[in-house]
Amino acid sequence: MWQPLMAALPAEQCVITMDLPGHGKSECLGYIHSMQDMAEAVKAVLYQEDIEEVQLVGHSMGGYVGLAFAKANQKQVKRIALLNSTPLADTEERKEIRLRATEAAQQAYPALVSMSVANLFAPKNHQKLKTQINTVKEEALKTPVQGYIAAQLGMMQREDHSDFWKTATQSRCLILGQEDSLIDWKAHRALFKAYAPVVAIDSGHMSLIEKEEETILQLLKFLKIE
Repeated sequence: MWQPLMAALPAEQCVITMDLPGHGKSECLGYIHSMQDMAEAVKAVLYQEDIEEVQLVGHSMGGYVGLAFAKANQKQVKRIALLNSTPLADTEERKEIRLRATEAAQQAYPALVSMSVANLFAPKNHQKLKTQINTVKEEALKTPVQGYIAAQLGMMQREDHSDFWKTATQSRCLILGQEDSLIDWKAHRALFKAYAPVVAIDSGHMSLIEKEEETILQLLKFLKIE
């Protein structure tokens, strides 16, 4: 998903995309992957690559991980952008949905992934982006069931970072989809626009795929890369 953004960045820009624990080629660390656990994995990669200062861009769960990392390593983070993500913790309703999803994953994982991925896109884009949606489904199925469950339980237990978002010294922004069924962009604008920019994209939860060019332009603008 990040390849179009990487292609738009200057060749001399150092870019790191990593498989978070339980995803891709990164093994599971345990039954639950807390956002702090994943942030520690990010820190380990940066230490290995000898990188002292970073600009973080996190999509969805990646945003939660970025927040956990930025709070624990404030001097190391220059900027943080949350893409289709939120500083808020899960509501009780959302926690219940995650619990049901972990149960379903153990019974019918491919069907769960297919339904979940489709719901991430704005309904009006389902037919137009059919090929891209199928590609996302194929990639999502590469995440093992245990990796999915560990991530869901970790997200369910994450802390509320609203106060940190409001008071953080790093440059920060929210880039949200106007038709995102998971994150209410208008509510977030009301809550956070006084503290950092809130940018609305005409998309669902997958802005970088649904509105690639516009999302990349907003990210480059925030990262101050012309």
